Amino acid sequence: MRWELGQGADLPSFTDSAGHKRFIEGVGFAIVRDAADFLAHAAADASGNANPLHGAIKRTLAAGKSQSGRYLKTFLLNGFNMADGRRVFEGMHVFVSGAGMLPIMQSGTGPQSSATGAPTFANPEFRGVNEDVLTIGDVIKHVTAHGENPPKMILIDTTTDYFSLRASLSRSGAEGTTEQPIPDNVRVYEIAGASHVIVPRANCDLPPARLDWSPISRATLLHLDNWVAKGTEPPASRLMPLEESKNDPMVLRAPAHLPKAVIQVPKRDEDGNSLGGVRLPDMQAPLGANAQQNPPLSFLCALAAAYVAFPRAQADADATHNQPSPRDGAIQDAQRICEPDSHGGARTGPRWVPVAGGRGHHHSVGGGESDVARAGGAMTAIERDWPTRPPLSLLSTPSCAAGQARGNQVL
Repeated sequence: MRWELGQGADLPSFTDSAGHKRFIEGVGFAIVRDAADFLAHAAADASGNANPLHGAIKRTLAAGKSQSGRYLKTFLLNGFNMADGRRVFEGMHVFVSGAGMLPIMQSGTGPQSSATGAPTFANPEFRGVNEDVLTIGDVIKHVTAHGENPPKMILIDTTTDYFSLRASLSRSGAEGTTEQPIPDNVRVYEIAGASHVIVPRANCDLPPARLDWSPISRATLLHLDNWVAKGTEPPASRLMPLEESKNDPMVLRAPAHLPKAVIQVPKRDEDGNSLGGVRLPDMQAPLGANAQQNPPLSFLCALAAAYVAFPRAQADADATHNQPSPRDGAIQDAQRICEPDSHGGARTGPRWVPVAGGRGHHHSVGGGESDVARAGGAMTAIERDWPTRPPLSLLSTPSCAAGQARGNQVL
């Protein structure tokens, strides 16, 4: 077996009973284990080739994001973090892995790895990612049961991971909504308002999310290093409060093979921004709603999420409403409308609602122009090219006047 820079690993293979060549994919775990242990501890290999880093490595950390984060958890779960009675990695930094594992402890026919797939809105029943072990507590329990000393770990998730990757199962497991305890060797930080990935040019219905979570990634990696090197414990875990998704079509549902699983999502404030968690300045003083779901919920759009800016002022909103769309196609509006209550006043929970109207056409939810007038005429709009499917409610906001005032104060 060999693994060279720029080259893939040559995996062992065999021919099955049907005559198909199959590759033993789990050897990928052994490759990482042996390479890391060699560089950290060996003077030379079995052939006498010197270790170029011999004596230079003081500690070993592993970092993985998304798929490679799931790799690290599966690596640990299956006993690959031990070599010759010692830990291979003393710390693990696992970014946006949700409740997922990596299904490569098996053989595959190639050329792609069995690890390339994941559950999506188009294929929510995809197997191998959300199975029996879901919480980090379950992983650590398995590790310690085998007599291993687990590494120190920092896990990070985002708002979008809850909506599109079932991250709540990493806290509750496969049944109910009860929070499972976080082991002492683990910290979990959730970035409020962040998307799974930042894709500035994602071709989705709404502008892609743009909250930059890289400062948190860097800071938590430094915390992990200090924890391993000096024993300096990082801050306590910081989580977002959750609520049941209640079969929301904008949330990836639980798979049929987990019949007792309950999918939860972060609670949101009146502007649609997630509560709690680690809060960057973009969330402390928001200029829009961060990490909204982004139709058409393709694999990319479901992970890139959306950023929906607040109107700067009533005049800006009206001006936007009367300008041609910068994108080709018919103009359709996403309008913020105050719904009247039974007494004719404005409700406290208006919605952003995509409306298939043209330039200059105002539509209210459940009423006509008179309803808007009774709400004080506080109607704002953002143009967006919406597909020709039924409207989707995007988020909840406070009263029209309150939302308008907040945008003015920030700007």
